[in-house]
Amino acid sequence: MVKAIKYFRIYILYSHVIAYVRNAIVKDILTQEGLEGKRGKRIANILEFDIEIRPTKLIKGQGLAKLMSEANFQALDIN
Repeated sequence: MVKAIKYFRIYILYSHVIAYVRNAIVKDILTQEGLEGKRGKRIANILEFDIEIRPTKLIKGQGLAKLMSEANFQALDIN
């Protein structure tokens, strides 16, 4: 996630991003207090952006297909 933010910083700087992750643990890590070192720096980089983290269970690409279909529906204004 940190690498993706590094490479796509220009595109996500002023927009709301929904990140789908495999485990809800990522959301718990971002809410911890008093982190220092590399982990603290990475969390500070992530929290700089407007990112919403949602856990999902992926079954052989099913999550990617769902994400792509939802994006297409929104782009075409189809309910």
